[in-house]
Amino acid sequence: VQHCQKASASNVQLNESVGTLRSLQDQLTNIKGSELMTKRSMERSKQVMDMSRQLSGVLEINKVITSVVQQTMSLLHAERATLFVLDEAKGTLWSRVAHGSDVIKIPMDKGLVGHTVVTRESINIKDAYNDSRFNRSIDMKTGFRTKAVLVIPIVHEESDKVVGALQVINKSSGGCFDDDDLHFLEAFGKQIGVAVANAITYNVSKDE
Repeated sequence: VQHCQKASASNVQLNESVGTLRSLQDQLTNIKGSELMTKRSMERSKQVMDMSRQLSGVLEINKVITSVVQQTMSLLHAERATLFVLDEAKGTLWSRVAHGSDVIKIPMDKGLVGHTVVTRESINIKDAYNDSRFNRSIDMKTGFRTKAVLVIPIVHEESDKVVGALQVINKSSGGCFDDDDLHFLEAFGKQIGVAVANAITYNVSKDE
């Protein structure tokens, strides 16, 4: 009986030791994961600061659009990005795909981008085709397949006015945009708001 009791006690101690080791292993895994997240967060924060510095002083709206699109695709590892500028007087959002290309115009209250402009709410969806607000016509014309979509409103904080929207499409990895992507895009969006507002003011004064 004593032998059985000792064996039972040993099993209990062994199970407790295994449990402790597993707990330590989980803690180490969490620490490593936290360190990786912190490192990634610091790298992205630095990238956002660098991108913001590159935007400062850019007053030509077409150059602002080009710079924002290139930097956003780099920041989020995305296949496509489009910065739409709001023309409230005409009720439209406009952009250019590339320098010298035709202007793209869409109603300011239509589609995913329009919804973001009207509500000031960011949108992060895994598959655009499952969202009734998404307009498939461009995909049908180009043969491109839109999947994951991230859209944020671009607000000029000083005047508290929406000046546009930034749409990002498809992660290069084929995955979805996460909360971290949204957080850093919104941080960059504040700088974009300043750049767009300054460019609009500059272009208006230049035309007068």
